[in-house]
Amino acid sequence: MPLALRRLFYAAVILLLGAGSASAIDVAEVRWGFDGRATPHSFNLLSVLVMNNGPTPFDGKLELCESIGGGRRVGAVLAEDLYVAPNSSRWIQFYPYVKEAYEEWWLQWGRRVGERSDVPRPVLRVRAWSCW
Repeated sequence: MPLALRRLFYAAVILLLGAGSASAIDVAEVRWGFDGRATPHSFNLLSVLVMNNGPTPFDGKLELCESIGGGRRVGAVLAEDLYVAPNSSRWIQFYPYVKEAYEEWWLQWGRRVGERSDVPRPVLRVRAWSCW
């Protein structure tokens, strides 16, 4: 087999093996708070429903990342260990600090294409201040 054909064959095999494991899980649902809203300048509940429709279990980390525009990550990454059995789903929760409406959030569970899901921006409620 000529060298060029052999290299082409190996490249195709590598691409096919990588494509089969591109996305082991899917983010099915995202909920901010208990009513779909978040309180600015506070820690807020973020619930995420993760589904594994594949035949193999997923055992890894789910990371919540924040950006203030342009896709550059700011702040600390919130990470949770995650195990999802084949053909099942699981809720996982984060408690990010939400500052303002301009923040962008995303979830990632790897570095490859398809291993990231954007999180919808929360609807911010008016914060009730108390005077003591």
